[in-house]
Amino acid sequence: MDAAQAQWHFFGLGMQYYTVARYAALACLMPVCGNIYHHAIEMFLKGGLSQKYTLEQMKNLFFHKLPPLWSAFKKEFSSVELVQFDNTIDTINKFETIRYPDKIIEGIELWLMWEQDNIGIDTGP
Repeated sequence: MDAAQAQWHFFGLGMQYYTVARYAALACLMPVCGNIYHHAIEMFLKGGLSQKYTLEQMKNLFFHKLPPLWSAFKKEFSSVELVQFDNTIDTINKFETIRYPDKIIEGIELWLMWEQDNIGIDTGP
């Protein structure tokens, strides 16, 4: 598989995971929605990095770990604005551990807040 095909597949999977994560959040499927968001971000980052790394390299270097993926992504696509997402990556990364129930049994606290965007909304008279 060439880099363009890999990127297309990673972004396609990322969109699917993201869509399902949003539905899971709306259905209050906690903490699963966080884990699915983790997968979405992982796919998007790997999609960007697929132009530099082979699939085998990504498996060996990054596995499913967002922090090293994020560091490599920021290095490859350097921008001062990317720093604003560091906390998001750290927070979402914690959801990788729920693959095994012992971390859930230890205890977690989840909050989901929805904010309404007023752009283009007509509230009427």
